[in-house]
Amino acid sequence: MSATAAVINAGLGDISLGLEMAGFKVVAAYESDEKSAAVHEMNINAPVYRLLPEGIDAEGFPEIDLLAARMYCPSFSLPIHKEHSYCASLYKLCEILSRRKPRALFMLLNSSSVKGELLQVCLDEIDKAGYQCTWQKINVADTTGLPIKENMVFLVGTPHNTEKAFQFPAYTSTAQMLAEHYLQLDQLVDSWYFNVRHNSILQHEDEKRFYCWKNRAYAGTDLVQWNYQMVPLVNTREGIRKITHREIANLKCFPTHYSLPDSKTRQWLYQKLMYAGNVLLIKQVAGRLDYILTDNPWRNQNVARGMRFENLVGRYLENLADNGLVEREHQTKDLSVDFMLRLGDKTLYFGLKCYNGRSAPASKVRIACKQLSALRSEGLPILVIANEITDHMKAQCLEEFGVSIWDVRNLLYLFDKFADIKNEFIASLDYAIEHIAPEQPMPDVFQNIAEGKKTELSWEEKLLRILPGREHFQEYETACTEILKYVLGDYLALWEAQESSNDGLYRFDLCCKIKNGANHDFFDTIKHYFNTKYIVFEFKNYIEKISQKEIYTTEKYLYEKALRKVAVIISRLGADNHALKAARGSLRETGKLILCLSDNDLLEMIDIKMRGEQEPAEFFGALLDDLLVHLEK
Repeated sequence: MSATAAVINAGLGDISLGLEMAGFKVVAAYESDEKSAAVHEMNINAPVYRLLPEGIDAEGFPEIDLLAARMYCPSFSLPIHKEHSYCASLYKLCEILSRRKPRALFMLLNSSSVKGELLQVCLDEIDKAGYQCTWQKINVADTTGLPIKENMVFLVGTPHNTEKAFQFPAYTSTAQMLAEHYLQLDQLVDSWYFNVRHNSILQHEDEKRFYCWKNRAYAGTDLVQWNYQMVPLVNTREGIRKITHREIANLKCFPTHYSLPDSKTRQWLYQKLMYAGNVLLIKQVAGRLDYILTDNPWRNQNVARGMRFENLVGRYLENLADNGLVEREHQTKDLSVDFMLRLGDKTLYFGLKCYNGRSAPASKVRIACKQLSALRSEGLPILVIANEITDHMKAQCLEEFGVSIWDVRNLLYLFDKFADIKNEFIASLDYAIEHIAPEQPMPDVFQNIAEGKKTELSWEEKLLRILPGREHFQEYETACTEILKYVLGDYLALWEAQESSNDGLYRFDLCCKIKNGANHDFFDTIKHYFNTKYIVFEFKNYIEKISQKEIYTTEKYLYEKALRKVAVIISRLGADNHALKAARGSLRETGKLILCLSDNDLLEMIDIKMRGEQEPAEFFGALLDDLLVHLEK
């Protein structure tokens, strides 16, 4: 179930849209402006109440997970009065927080709010309501590459007793995108937009794409600057004209299908669009908040798997870009798109989906294709799915929506050029791929480009570089996990790192789930005869061999009722005789299976995998056979 949200001062729906894109369900919006409320209702499926913030009944406010609001802060030079509308809205917001106790607060402020006392007043009042806050001023051009000069201030609050601390996304500077991506240069534009006073434009020899109002005249600039009275101008082949409403919506990252009102409200719509926040940034910040609010294990796993899938596809495209094969754009103006690529004169739009199980649900695939279909006039939309879909469904979606689909078969083919990405992809799937053959995608847009360097895995070198000892345990844990994903990724999923046990006394390093459909004698044996669906892994970066102490500690993690009766301890030199004797005793007395591996055992399994003659899981089968055959009475 989605986390719920309500939005105060909802405007045209920018906050609501960003929240829904991030996975929230907006259940109520409050907007006093009738025309803005109507636009919100046209596009967002949520009731809109025509109320000022101070007119909201805190007692009747819905039960929600997230309270979102836009606060219109006055100029920082003005004195602060409690009767000011800003303060009245703030006090009402804090009243709602105190009475309804939502799990988080999400606020969008104008950039002038950080220059005086107003922000501190806001933080103090919210703190009194029981919420701790963090805020960040984000430069839109630097973080998105959009050709606009704009800053946004986000404030996020969580209750004082919240264990997880919110952190803003780690933004890095992004190369500026071409303005042409957002302008309607090849479309007919109403003649009204060309009604411009040319004597107010300061033109120079080096003509600029934009002209913005500054010091009582329009001056050329590379970045759009918002002015709520004097609309920015754009230089086109047909002449200089006003930037259109749809172009502003594009620069604010509203999707192309977002409905805007007709031409009767032009000046009003200009102001509202310029006041709107950037939907892409709202989605990104809210997405981070949605993730920390998620307590449902099913949702946690799906969010995490989706993030891993996006990361892997992104790394694949980055590898192509690093080799000079393609030009990658980090952000796009349509939120149904995760990545945009330039390949010669082609523009490729990639939407990513990751579902549970081997087969993708046809109904959801059709919905995703319908969203991407709006871009087929601008380039080639491609839906990338981490699951399998029939060729008939692919052909049907291509004919009906103009969208190509790449599924797991195609990804196995493409990722084969980059072994580390392929191994992590296979390990991330919750189903076995034993009977899935790699298949060239259609269209294979990368077919005629140079392959670049094929990455090779040097696991032995990685292990040798890690020194034994407690101070290097994280490096060893990471390297071992990567190796296990490589050799056992076909059979195991989840790969959940463990921070601590529920009682805080013990800690194991990794827990994996045997995949549905995994077909191998070793995994069949432990599933049916050890009643196991999950395997515990521990990594010991010790200088010496592990002792019986480590066996007895690990034994405490294993429970039959938890479907967890098998553990694997990996250490630099393996186990000593006392440890092996303790492992046999655990199996004989409690039916718990503990296998001990060394670095050399890991390298042996890597060698088996690379040769392709046998399966690495057979190594575990041999260990189990040896343990059972030589088990004492």
